[in-house]
Amino acid sequence: YLITNSKQLKDHVICTGKATSLKTYISKVFASYQLRWEKYIEIDQSLFRPNEIMQSYGNPEPLKNDLGWEAKVDIDGLIQKMLY
Repeated sequence: YLITNSKQLKDHVICTGKATSLKTYISKVFASYQLRWEKYIEIDQSLFRPNEIMQSYGNPEPLKNDLGWEAKVDIDGLIQKMLY
């Protein structure tokens, strides 16, 4: 809402500034259902790209500075909102 109604036309990244690996995310989701992800998911190393990005996360400062927005939900809270 803040972005679309802002007087400034600018791209913003909605993020926390904290990196979470896909493996951690999957582990937390499966744990929410008392399941071990390793039983259901197989990692195929041959599908990895030669120049894989090992870590990527956004910078929330421009959104905070421009519009006063800050993330109030961490990865665990986001998972809970998505699952329930």
